[in-house]
Amino acid sequence: MLYFHRYTPKGGLVLDIASDICAMNNSAVYAKKSGMIILGGGVIKHHICNANLMRNGADFSVFVNTGQEVRITI
Repeated sequence: MLYFHRYTPKGGLVLDIASDICAMNNSAVYAKKSGMIILGGGVIKHHICNANLMRNGADFSVFVNTGQEVRITI
C-alpha cells in the first residue's frame, strides 16, 4: 500500500525517517519543559528518550509496560 500511496497525482506519501527524528529532537531540545508518557515499548521509546537526553533529560516521565522481567541462569 505504501507503494501505491507514494505514486499519487498529488505527490503522495513521503516517509523520511531522518527528518522525523530531527523534528522530534528539535521539539525536545527547544521545549521549555519536556515530559514523556510511554505506553508499551519498542524503538520509538528509545527515540523519545534519546531526544530528551539531548536536553539533559525530561522534566517528568511515565512508563507503562506489560513486559515481564525474566532472568535466565545457565
